[in-house]
Amino acid sequence: MKPAPNPSLAELELTSRDLAVLHTKDVDFNKTISLPSDEHFDLFSIKNTVLQKHRSWRHKRTKVIASFIRECLKHIPEKINVDLLINVHDKYDGEFSNYPVLAFGKSVSNHPEIIQIPSLYLLDGTVSRRCKKTERVDPPFNLKRGKVCFYGASTGDLNTDNNQRVTAALWAKDKKNMVIKITNWCQGANTDLIAKGLENQIPLITEKTKSIRRQLLYKYLLNIDGNSTSWDRFVWQLYSNSLSLKLESPQTEFWYPLLEDGYNYVSVTLDTLEEVITHYKENKNAAITINHHSRSLVANCLLNPDFLKSYMTHVLIQLSDKFSN
Repeated sequence: MKPAPNPSLAELELTSRDLAVLHTKDVDFNKTISLPSDEHFDLFSIKNTVLQKHRSWRHKRTKVIASFIRECLKHIPEKINVDLLINVHDKYDGEFSNYPVLAFGKSVSNHPEIIQIPSLYLLDGTVSRRCKKTERVDPPFNLKRGKVCFYGASTGDLNTDNNQRVTAALWAKDKKNMVIKITNWCQGANTDLIAKGLENQIPLITEKTKSIRRQLLYKYLLNIDGNSTSWDRFVWQLYSNSLSLKLESPQTEFWYPLLEDGYNYVSVTLDTLEEVITHYKENKNAAITINHHSRSLVANCLLNPDFLKSYMTHVLIQLSDKFSN
């Protein structure tokens, strides 16, 4: 679902609708709704295009999403009636319910009842602030260092053999063109390495946290998912003057169908990363073209409140039709 580099308002509307249809096409309401005990769940009941008021939502994040939904409902002329679950964890993979549920991110493809919506980081201004900072401090591509850069916490799989960030840092520790470092050891990742006899490796792959400004000094910014997607990180990387690389991962957000490898980002594995960098060092214009498309994607869609509202509006229309039938 490749977006046009300079889309018209009509093209953006069509893209948001197609995206909504994609995320809702296999949803059904054949199951009985039941609110799980986890406080990250809540019930959204929409009657005659009005989200029913609650005395208090179970989680503070839910209030932000409820406000967004109410704003979207103002722009729908027809009657919307639907009962939905909402889960405000960073990621939800269908562990507690098979009833349709709105969620930010997921890592499973066989759960159509999980309908992805714009993340809290898009809605609360976090992404916008990061992108504005990026725009202020970002040097041109040609003035950046020709290395791959990633700095981040050790979030991800508790087993470091399957933790993408730790695995990448260990793989890159002796490679001169790779700067892949762990800035914060959490969730027992360092303890797991020690238990595996790799304690001496920890200092080699550890560095202090680096600001966005420092990371923007590199031509190739690598995105590595942790417990879920990397949220605002991936967006400001796409919005930067660097080439955005993404280590392949099952984690997704609602807008990921708009990504196209080699068009507005570059998908990599640890087996292909060095070859990819060699290619783009020899083809700088190709890297700059991809960067232009990635910035366009962010500016026209993710930093565009009207696009986010249009997508959510079409999602609600699609779900209401299915609920009523």
